[in-house]
Amino acid sequence: PFDSGNSLGALIASQDPYDYVSRSSATIAAVRTIGARAWIVRTEFGVADDRYRRAVYARSPFGGSAYRPNRGVDEGSYLRTASLVEWHPDISAEFAKPGLSARFFYERGDGTLDFQRMEARLVGRLPMGPFVAIARGDIGQVLGSRPPSQQLFELGKQQNLPGYADKEFAGTRAAILRATLQYASPFLRRPIRWGQVFLPAVAPGLSVGVQSGWTEAPNAAA
Repeated sequence: PFDSGNSLGALIASQDPYDYVSRSSATIAAVRTIGARAWIVRTEFGVADDRYRRAVYARSPFGGSAYRPNRGVDEGSYLRTASLVEWHPDISAEFAKPGLSARFFYERGDGTLDFQRMEARLVGRLPMGPFVAIARGDIGQVLGSRPPSQQLFELGKQQNLPGYADKEFAGTRAAILRATLQYASPFLRRPIRWGQVFLPAVAPGLSVGVQSGWTEAPNAAA
């Protein structure tokens, strides 16, 4: 997904908008950190096997709406190689540290499933007095004569495109751009202390944002 979410909230709120693949893998990785986390370079090599797995759980133990069934996948085994380069990985659209961050990821599968997947991301966060400007752009492409369906990019409501259905757009090429301008008021900005427990400040404010997404399936295989 083109977001930073995970399914932890599904335990309590019964919100789990993701499809799952049963993937077994064994990987050897080498990681190099340059500077004070200014750069991170990671290389991986291993084997993987993708299989369909029927959803076992119907709903959260606390109730709520039912979980969605897992969709079908293209099954097969493959040799997996991947490389990741990140510049300023501790800067993101979700955290408060200002600056610029970039990320490039390349993944390749060779075997029953053959594909190449490339992703790039650029994030910027700029404080301006009581305002904060945030922008994030993601772009990706999947290559292959028959790319596995579980490798396609899917965009929609849960992928930061409000106003559209979940996973309304899909393809082997995709891009999404988000920009937000936030205003933090001077009121109630101190954390709330309750004994030895500190809660985040209420800190009322305003924000305005724009989101734009694009996908393409350029050939019959896609």
